[in-house]
Amino acid sequence: MMGADYLEGAPFFRPNTDKDTLSTGIDTLIFESHDAIDDVVNVTTKGGVIDVDDVARVPTKRDTIDDEAKALSKKEYEIDETKKNVTDDVVKVTGRRDGIDDVVKVAAKREYEVNQTGSMINCTSNTEEDFLIDDVHPDAGTFTAYCQKIRYRVPIESFKKAKSIIIGVLSGAGGIGPSRRISIRETWGHNRASVFFLVAGPWANISEEYETHKDLLWIDEEEVYDGERSVLTFKTASFVSIVHILSTQLHKKYGYIFKTDDDSYVDVRKLYKQLYEVAHEPYDYWGWCQRKKFKPLRGTDSKWSVSYETYPEPMYPRYCQGAGFALSRKFVTCMAGEGSLAQARYLPFEDVAMGIQAERCGVVPTMIENQSQFRMYRIFSQEERNKVSLNKSQMDDESLPTADMTDKILQHRINSDHDMREHHKSVLNPNYWKKK
Repeated sequence: MMGADYLEGAPFFRPNTDKDTLSTGIDTLIFESHDAIDDVVNVTTKGGVIDVDDVARVPTKRDTIDDEAKALSKKEYEIDETKKNVTDDVVKVTGRRDGIDDVVKVAAKREYEVNQTGSMINCTSNTEEDFLIDDVHPDAGTFTAYCQKIRYRVPIESFKKAKSIIIGVLSGAGGIGPSRRISIRETWGHNRASVFFLVAGPWANISEEYETHKDLLWIDEEEVYDGERSVLTFKTASFVSIVHILSTQLHKKYGYIFKTDDDSYVDVRKLYKQLYEVAHEPYDYWGWCQRKKFKPLRGTDSKWSVSYETYPEPMYPRYCQGAGFALSRKFVTCMAGEGSLAQARYLPFEDVAMGIQAERCGVVPTMIENQSQFRMYRIFSQEERNKVSLNKSQMDDESLPTADMTDKILQHRINSDHDMREHHKSVLNPNYWKKK
């Protein structure tokens, strides 16, 4: 150890012992010498036989004794200074040891955490295979995530107009996806150039909508949601990767990306205020986040259960709920620019997969300070929770409480297009809900 080597290499020195010896020597020397001189003077005064030269030398001896006493006092001062320096060095060495111990403890804790979640495990599939057909579309590109090369298209001209918060909305290409996108375009996403819908499936199914609205981010993957090959993880990875690719190519500045779902209402004005105007520690990964790790669900009927084959680790990492979370440019760069997404092991749950990315990048999730700003459920009843867990039908609109976005940034699990419009009315007129 550095501290031990330093102390062992120092000269053997006992500050207290040497100082005490010098102090005693000074006092004794002065006392005895002055007594001897006084004896000479006394004998001379009484008429004793004393050499005249001895009497003449008395003042000189006194001066010599005083000089020796001063020299000894200086030595005593030097001993005090040496003792102080040695004490300071011991304190420094102790501080270094404490600092090293703290670093070791942090490293050990991090190693334990990643071993619990397997976040540092990489995928092993081949990513070098070329596509059979080159995509000549002007908005086309490719990226790699979870060892899989993925083709995408995104309206580049629309991306150039994006603001400092770029919003990605997970949405299905078919089913109720198109109607949900319409309701968002007519409500909280109206006239907002920074909102992009993340879709997959056959290009033919969405090509007309893509050209009409210029707000779709499409990936060439199957629209699979159930089971352990969900496309949601790839959609979220595509959002992160494509923002990084285009912002780098176009020298586009932004502060955050915000990922949400098409059954969420987002008050974008309040989101900007929270991220840019309210005083807070820097956010790298912010939203409704777990404060501790949880065990994966095993062998249940829940849509969130996972097999040991897919995820053998005992714990999930801390992560933010997929309904809405903000990622800093720094975090995005680590994931997409430094290869973390390309090499990570695939997980079917996009929010847990993002928690894995946070551990890989050394990012800590930040829970929203005011939890009333994010609402994960419309009613928060057991009936609603059961339906969500079992992937059952939605609630009846008439059984829902009045839409109210007062003090909220995000309301998840909007029940219908009508419910989405009702929430928008409560934003446009904060007293709207009181009239219901």
